[in-house]
Amino acid sequence: MLVLCIAVYLDFGTHATVPLAYYYPLILVSILLLILFCPLPIANWGARKWFLLSIGRLLISGYYSVEFRDFFLADEMNSLSYSIEQFEFAICAYANGWKNLECSTGQMWITPFVTALPPWFRFLQCLRRFRDTQQWFPHLVNCGKYTASLATIFIYFSYRHYGGYRLKAAYIVISIITSIYTFTWDVYMDWGLFRFGKYGGGAYGRPFLRPELVYSWEWAYYVAIVLDFLGRFSWILRVVSLDVNPLILSFSLALIEVLRRWMWNFFRLENEHLNNCGQFRAIKDIPLPFHIHVESDSESEVEDN
Repeated sequence: MLVLCIAVYLDFGTHATVPLAYYYPLILVSILLLILFCPLPIANWGARKWFLLSIGRLLISGYYSVEFRDFFLADEMNSLSYSIEQFEFAICAYANGWKNLECSTGQMWITPFVTALPPWFRFLQCLRRFRDTQQWFPHLVNCGKYTASLATIFIYFSYRHYGGYRLKAAYIVISIITSIYTFTWDVYMDWGLFRFGKYGGGAYGRPFLRPELVYSWEWAYYVAIVLDFLGRFSWILRVVSLDVNPLILSFSLALIEVLRRWMWNFFRLENEHLNNCGQFRAIKDIPLPFHIHVESDSESEVEDN
């Protein structure tokens, strides 16, 4: 905010052909990169080192065995496709000096390949997990989900570039398939909800939920299911006739996806923790409502004597 305020202040006091505010994103990114790559033991160097190593593992997905941080970080990146696309626009804008811009990302052939990187990383991770476990479910089924996501990206950019009813129809069909696929996976696999019988929460008065919940507000789970469904189908706003600026619409859809992913994180981590406890990879300490006195060895010897 300080850098932005300084840039705006200088804009009102200068007569430069290119406003200094145009350089604010470049300055901000430069500062963030300097902080991130600073090798000095300051500003949480341990956390920054962990993050850089995690990004490195992500870039070579499929080479290492997949850990939780690998696929969790890749899932986060899947919700940042708009930001990745705008970073590409920024490179083009600065390369042209912000003059006579012809930087429409929808017309750049490289755009779908750049925005397809996050689902491609997850695709490779799913194949690696299948190789390590030899279990086709859930890994190959999850791989199919990201295959559908990749197809959606390339069909959508073809529709943006060439237009036409056939590409529009293809985009709608593949988007419906992908949205149903991803929503089902979100709720059933990632959150562990929509369970029935002995694995469900119906016997505990919580239909469609789990027998065990971490969060005390049960209604939040039902609200999350509805919001996740709406978020997964928000692409419909692209194909209906809305009197809205395309830039505002794109930003709004990107914001909806980021908020959906933010909500998804809570229930995904909850389900991961419960699965770890169920498989004894983690332990939940449950305090007893009364005190238990444990005799020491010395006390036992005195009683024996």
